[in-house]
Amino acid sequence: MPTKDQTAVYRCFAETGTLLYVGVAEDFGKRWREHAGLKPWWPEVARQTVDWYDSRDEALRVEKEAIQAERPAHNVVHAVDRERQPMPAPLPLTAEERARLEQYDDAPDEFMSEAELLDQLDLYTRASAWHKYRGVALIRYLLPTGTEVRRGLLTDVTDASPYKREYVSRIRDGIAANYAD
Repeated sequence: MPTKDQTAVYRCFAETGTLLYVGVAEDFGKRWREHAGLKPWWPEVARQTVDWYDSRDEALRVEKEAIQAERPAHNVVHAVDRERQPMPAPLPLTAEERARLEQYDDAPDEFMSEAELLDQLDLYTRASAWHKYRGVALIRYLLPTGTEVRRGLLTDVTDASPYKREYVSRIRDGIAANYAD
């Protein structure tokens, strides 16, 4: 069982055994849910492995080495033979989809069909992806051009809603290079 200070390096494989992706996370379950909502390759994942490391720095080193040596199909950062392509922005819900979601919210779950519940879940997932994307875009806009931030910091800040303003200010002012400060 991992301790609270440990960090996981996880690998996602296709049914054929092809390595699709290597990543790092303290909470890989949360990270996998994020991938499921955002990554077009996620439906290909048939199996995952997880290895725990005593520090985030050690896990990041192992991740980088694994990406360069094992050449997963969908990693871009640390990949030796690919240019980083911007991830397509999630689209906001249309007016019709927002109205449908509002109707679902007004109906008790027990009176909805399975198709309606799945549609509601899909709409919530897409809306959540859009809101997270938009939050990160707004934070980037608030920071001076060229501000260096560690990987995952903007996502961490958007997840910490009560502290957004404080941490954006601290990053902008160069007080904190790490959200955990």
